[in-house]
Amino acid sequence: QLSRGGRFQMGLEIANDGFANPIKPRGVRVVLRNLASKQVYTFPINTDPRFWEPDKTQALMLDATLPGDIPTGDYEVLLHLPDPAPNLANRPEYAIRLANPNVWEAATGYNLLQHTLKVQ
Repeated sequence: QLSRGGRFQMGLEIANDGFANPIKPRGVRVVLRNLASKQVYTFPINTDPRFWEPDKTQALMLDATLPGDIPTGDYEVLLHLPDPAPNLANRPEYAIRLANPNVWEAATGYNLLQHTLKVQ
């Protein structure tokens, strides 16, 4: 449960079970999406996926402030790793897709973390 204008802290572990890490620098964002209105709020995580080495787990931390005018309600928590090129950043097919089953949203390029937060 979070408060409008309050502190939003979140920890996340990402395991790179693949054979390589991304070559280009890429943003990593936590996305909160209102379940009723579908409005999204994004929060950057200070990390560089180029250094997420294969067969290693990365601990990511987000420490942000929620906007004071964010509507109250329930929010899905998602992870977005868009392409760094400005002309490709909004194209979902260029975002990194996590290997976990049932998390990928092809229409948005978001990965659903299967967690809901309540903002009051």
